[in-house]
Amino acid sequence: MKCKAIQSLLATLLWAASAFSSAFAAHPSSADFAFGLVLEPEGPGAVYQVTPPDEVYRRVTRPDLGDIRVFNANGEPVPHALRRPDPAEAGEEPPWISLPFFPLFQAPSEGGGDVWLQIITDDTGAILRTRPKNRGEADIPGAYLVDAGKLAEPPNALRLDWTQSGDSLVARVSVSAGRDLDEWVTLVPSTTLVRLRYGEHRLSRQTIQLPRTRARYLRISWPEAARSARVTAVEARGVSKSDRSARRYVQIAGHSTEAEKPAFEFEAEGRFPADEVTVLLTEPNSLIQGALFSRPREEAEWRFRARGLFHHLVVEDTELVGDPVSIPIVSDRYWRLEIESEDSGLGGSPPVLKLGYIPHELLFLARGAGPFTLAFGSYQAEPAAAPVNPLLQMVNRKDRGGLIQRASTGEMIPLAGADALIPPPPPLPWKRYLLWGVLILGVAAVGWMARGLYRQMQSTSNGDSEPPR
Repeated sequence: MKCKAIQSLLATLLWAASAFSSAFAAHPSSADFAFGLVLEPEGPGAVYQVTPPDEVYRRVTRPDLGDIRVFNANGEPVPHALRRPDPAEAGEEPPWISLPFFPLFQAPSEGGGDVWLQIITDDTGAILRTRPKNRGEADIPGAYLVDAGKLAEPPNALRLDWTQSGDSLVARVSVSAGRDLDEWVTLVPSTTLVRLRYGEHRLSRQTIQLPRTRARYLRISWPEAARSARVTAVEARGVSKSDRSARRYVQIAGHSTEAEKPAFEFEAEGRFPADEVTVLLTEPNSLIQGALFSRPREEAEWRFRARGLFHHLVVEDTELVGDPVSIPIVSDRYWRLEIESEDSGLGGSPPVLKLGYIPHELLFLARGAGPFTLAFGSYQAEPAAAPVNPLLQMVNRKDRGGLIQRASTGEMIPLAGADALIPPPPPLPWKRYLLWGVLILGVAAVGWMARGLYRQMQSTSNGDSEPPR
């Protein structure tokens, strides 16, 4: 039954491909595009999927990637569709999951010695409760025991929350893992947790990155210097099922601008569909409050994208850099960072903007003979919209493994070259010229009529002044 469904979908695609050819016969040829990439299928198939490289985003002229086509060996355009991967397929991080945790107490005089604790578990190994051995009021948590048994996948990060009495906390901790509660292996020898407050500014670092491990129990050391703080929550995030290399990054150097408030502008050499932005401050111990704007063209208005506290601090030999800021997907080329705090510590070096994006997936129907070429970069091409595009999307959801095959990109070849990237001259405003021509002819006609009327009046006036005979 599955084969019949695939055959039905394939027949529908082939029919739509014929309609595509006739409906888009007037579309540009490969000679109208700047560059091309040879597409190399990894196996026989009817529909292929390929991920465009960065060079495609650098050369396209339209933010909607409308100047992209796929051609077969005969130079005919074949149906294609562009889509963004599903978040889970693109390697988006899974949600945070709350884990049970238990403080392991020690006497202050013991320093980093053994903890005083009895641990009670059930038959499955889940920790039911803990009981300290003769713990006095002065005892403090020397570590926290975390039960990660409820996770379906090994964790790749922990996130802690805690209460503290003062404005600032800097705690250097380590993380160990154990399959049982007797033997422990160090996963993270040293990392720093931070929560600082200065005026209206807040800065925190609550996440601990972990190497991949299948140990059930985790133990987080807690220094005596942080005795005023108590952990109130421990969350874990599992390992993503797909490859995180799907996300790409591009860095853009900035330059200062003359404006009422300090600002920096950036130009991305391409139209990358960014969904996160990181402001990298090049000088250590820099802290700014800023707002991010972007626009697709130089003459367009700036549009607000995000606001945040961006920093680059060094605390106890630990470098703290601000996390990425999530934004709606935008392919703008021009960016602007406005400094909003008057007491910002930026230093003399301009910041760097780091754009993060997930590349599209390009699906195309293998109609005609190969090899196939991905052509891109043209100011003349318009978006190719055809009924076959939704069909390609439907096939992708219906049967990814049975019908769709992967393809890779080969060498880049010049087609029309960089000339195809030059905007054509604006068309002549014929309507305006015609209107002015009609107005000029009308004025001329009125003038000619006025001149004739004037001569007639002059003639009549001269005739009336002659004496009678």
